[in-house]
Amino acid sequence: MPEGSYQETVCCPHCDQHFETELLRSLQPDSPALRALLNSTLNCPRCPHCGKSFRVETGQLIYKDPDTAFFLLQSSAEDPESIASLEQELDSLASEIAWQENMPRPMVRLVFNREDFIEKIFLQQRGLDDRLVEYAKFQLFQNTGGTRLLPQQQRLLFDFSNSDDEKMQFIVFDRESGKADASLHLPMQDFRDMQQEFAQSEELQKELDLLFPGCVVNVENVYEA
Repeated sequence: MPEGSYQETVCCPHCDQHFETELLRSLQPDSPALRALLNSTLNCPRCPHCGKSFRVETGQLIYKDPDTAFFLLQSSAEDPESIASLEQELDSLASEIAWQENMPRPMVRLVFNREDFIEKIFLQQRGLDDRLVEYAKFQLFQNTGGTRLLPQQQRLLFDFSNSDDEKMQFIVFDRESGKADASLHLPMQDFRDMQQEFAQSEELQKELDLLFPGCVVNVENVYEA
């Protein structure tokens, strides 16, 4: 079986029949599991009794990129106490991996839904600092004047399907319905200017560390600061 896979007995929600299937929790760059995630077929077995497919939630998904020292965990944890405990575990894990593998301490991220999981993977693959991307989302929320776009009602996700190199595109999702209802973009040059500004300022780097001190990196960190 592939790394990170395991056998589990599942119940089909369509016909209530049980069967055994292979599930995956661990993904790596250029792996079949990653392609299945992007195609929305990961952990979606077809029931041998009725022939219908459905998604099985595994509780956690892990993405590891040893070449760039990046470790990403999607968890179903929701309450603050569980999240704090997970952050501590991941922080310890990062230190342990660095010591065992004699490598730089990996960057560790924690998310709580599949959309954020995919977003973090693409930001990492494109070499974008996710903290600056979340800060850019904050700027987009602010620039709408609070009348058209509200962080309590909408969320922004990086549009990795965008092929325009001069724009950083975001899809606007309604939090209640979960549906995409608009799109926004930031001129890529504006983002590059922001990158350079933060890179050249020690004070701004410290501010970034204060805004995003742990492995949960989300625009909500900025609003809570």
